[in-house]
This record gives sequence, structure tokens and C-alpha cells, in this order.
Amino acid sequence: LYAGVITRPESQQWFAQSLPKFAAAYDYTAIMAMPYMENEQPLSRKEAARWLGKLVAEVKRSNVPLDKTVFELQAVNWRTKQPVPAEEMTDWMTLLKKEGVKNLAYYPDNFLQDQPPLKTVKPAFSVQR
Repeated sequence: LYAGVITRPESQQWFAQSLPKFAAAYDYTAIMAMPYMENEQPLSRKEAARWLGKLVAEVKRSNVPLDKTVFELQAVNWRTKQPVPAEEMTDWMTLLKKEGVKNLAYYPDNFLQDQPPLKTVKPAFSVQR
């Protein structure tokens, strides 16, 4: 599901997507939680984290249970064609978990180049952290 469908409800018609309808029809709904892709203007690291916080707030406002969502983070900033630093991704994961998000994913996974570095992101997937 495109994040814009959640943050800009008028776009539901353009994409024929709706978080509540997807959540009712599927076990899980993956949300493309990709701040560097969704915004027209380049974001700073701080603005990207703030954007993710707003996205979670909108999902909560929708009354769709967070345990029925998967927040899919971006591992590459496609505007700059550079990997998102693993430390930034783990900060995003920590922020999302503090907000009650249980299911996390990232894309793309370049396991051949160890990007993002598994030793850095793997501990952030734990609910114990």
C-alpha cells in the first residue's frame, strides 16, 4: 500500500487502495513506509523520522490494528541512488516500535553486498530491544 493513500486520503481513488479495506480483506497489509520516496522535496534525516511518526499516527487514526500492518522501510534512497545508512534504518525501527508497530520489513535487501549490514539491522528487528 502506498503511504500516500494513508497520508492523503484523496489519493485512495487514484490508486484504488484503502488501508481499512485492505486490512479487512488480508491478514497483513504492507505499507511502503519510505520517506525519501514519498516526498517531493528532499528530506533531512530528522524530517524523514518525523514523516514516519506522522505515518504511524495516521494508521492509528484509521483504527486499523497495528498488528495487521507491516511497515516496509526503504534500504535505498532512490533519489540519490545511495543506501540508507543502517544506523538510520535502525533508528526508524526503534521509533516505529516505540509507537507500537510490531511488523517491520525493508526493501531492497542486497544480501550479496551485505546492504544493509545484517549485523546492524538484525538486532533492531527484535521486540526485546
